[in-house]
Amino acid sequence: MVVWFFIMPWQIGGEEEMVYPRFVVIWIGISGLLLVAKGWRERAELTSDDTQNGKVLIQVGIVIILLISYVLLIQCLGFLASSFLFYVTTTLFLGARNWRTVLLAPGMMLLCVYILLEKILNCPLPKGYLL
Repeated sequence: MVVWFFIMPWQIGGEEEMVYPRFVVIWIGISGLLLVAKGWRERAELTSDDTQNGKVLIQVGIVIILLISYVLLIQCLGFLASSFLFYVTTTLFLGARNWRTVLLAPGMMLLCVYILLEKILNCPLPKGYLL
């Protein structure tokens, strides 16, 4: 909802330019709803220790704080730098310790996004004023 109503109108110029971002937001929303439905079906598999002491809720809260920080950093650092920082920080927080995975996966994904959007589709990504 934040992306649809606040970020896209501020960052994207016109209705035609919003077609692809809106498609992506809808796709992410549908995927999220499917994941929530799957999680409810598999809810019994969570250990009672994780849910009772609030460990899962704390992790979700920290990821939400990281996501809000990411959105705010896009203005300062630009899309590529802030996305890389967000992906690496979130991956490390969620427990990944293989440095090749932590650094190469976001790097390769952002390289593909850059080539697709900037070079092929000629759609500029947000540039930050610090970088």
